[in-house]
Amino acid sequence: MTLRLLPTNPGLALHLRPGLNDHIELQRLVVEDQPISGVVFDPVLATRQAELLDACRGRGIETVLDTRVMELALPGSADRAGLGRVPWAPIGRLPAAALTGDASDELIEQVVAYVGRNRLGAVLAPTHFISGVDDPAFAVDRRLTGELRVALDRQGLGSVAIYYPLAIPLAALRDGSVSLQLAHRLQAMDIDALWLRFHPFGSSEFGPVKLLTYITACQNLMSIRLPLLAERTGTIGLALAAFGAVGGIECGLTLGERFNISDLLRPPARGSNAFSPPARVYIPELGAFLSVEAATRFFENPLMRARYGCKDAGCCPKGWSSMLGEPKRHGSVRRIDEVRRLGETPPAERVDQYLETFLRPATDALVQAAKVEPSLDAARRRYEHARVALGALRKRSRPTEFALPPRGRRGPAAGKRQPRSL
Repeated sequence: MTLRLLPTNPGLALHLRPGLNDHIELQRLVVEDQPISGVVFDPVLATRQAELLDACRGRGIETVLDTRVMELALPGSADRAGLGRVPWAPIGRLPAAALTGDASDELIEQVVAYVGRNRLGAVLAPTHFISGVDDPAFAVDRRLTGELRVALDRQGLGSVAIYYPLAIPLAALRDGSVSLQLAHRLQAMDIDALWLRFHPFGSSEFGPVKLLTYITACQNLMSIRLPLLAERTGTIGLALAAFGAVGGIECGLTLGERFNISDLLRPPARGSNAFSPPARVYIPELGAFLSVEAATRFFENPLMRARYGCKDAGCCPKGWSSMLGEPKRHGSVRRIDEVRRLGETPPAERVDQYLETFLRPATDALVQAAKVEPSLDAARRRYEHARVALGALRKRSRPTEFALPPRGRRGPAAGKRQPRSL
């Protein structure tokens, strides 16, 4: 039986997902003891990320395997760089309906063997992108997840957490009964958290309706008393956490700030950056990213340098020039700090803290910043709409329940490896 502890203020979780060339920078953050809750590991990049995995284990940072089954099952996965190297790729590419009998046994066996061999602390269940509650793949995913739990326990890996990625169109959740039905069907599962992949949503793709739909869906999913984490939501994920909808967020190093299934369906780009897009520069006071080229132009303005150049010497010793030279480090340290500060705030006070110390100042600042760098105008419009919608939500009601951060599977061995919250 799983025992889940309910601390008074559990903080918030931040999981980082390194891409092709992010392991060295993230390893640097790990050895500096930056308060990171967990790191999501890609089996495609196992060799490149081996030292990072060791560093995380040595410092009690949760190590999470993404099986990449969702991507494998999508059309065109054979064209995705490296996916064919995943041990279970041939089976993962089968339609969900074909994952029965020997096929499902082999998939689960290979995933469990990989988890054990690499001493990972948690695994994202091999789920698919579903259209709704009645999608046949949803039933398959629940069965596979149950089989995964049994197989892990049988191999002496009972302390390994299973996080269930729930990937579904956000439009399907506009009807609140859908999220209630999802909760009902997930209720009896022996899982340790839901990791939410709502399409389309993220830092560059949110509006008032999407934002309120996301929050309402999470409030309904809370009925199953499991931690909730928002995948690939980045900066706007802070709003979800502030309103108690999720207990943590996951993002990449200045990338991976949105989940859009269309990104995985279109043919991959060709060229040197096909696998590793260039890093972006994060301006935390604006809650926005700029390309290095645009940020260079932006900081040519002395007033913008004075206002938005990083003043944390531990993050950027040379201020704005360090932001341009090491954008991954700057963006990650600032995101860690944002989640930490929000997590240290008592849950009942997080709404006001977010609205008054981040959202309102950011929307005001973006008005002037967009005059210097016009590409910021889209962020200005998004945040202004969010400010109105979330302000109205605060007036109507304040959250009385707050999602918990994922903390791993509870059991005799779990106390030795509880992932940290910020």
